[in-house]
Amino acid sequence: MRTLDRIGTRLILKFYPSSPADLKRMTGLIKKRGGSITPQGVLTLNLAAGTDTQVSHETILILKELYG
Repeated sequence: MRTLDRIGTRLILKFYPSSPADLKRMTGLIKKRGGSITPQGVLTLNLAAGTDTQVSHETILILKELYG
């Protein structure tokens, strides 16, 4: 992964072309959480969490789901 950002309730992950993240896992997250992925490798997901601690926890869960 190249970068990870949050804008409001959206998590934005930008990937290198050689990233080990699995496209099937990405599309599964999009279906589960809502979001999108661009051909340039930018994955945007909706976050349910409100507090910074909840956002951090939710982000860790998303990363674990992406990378196994």
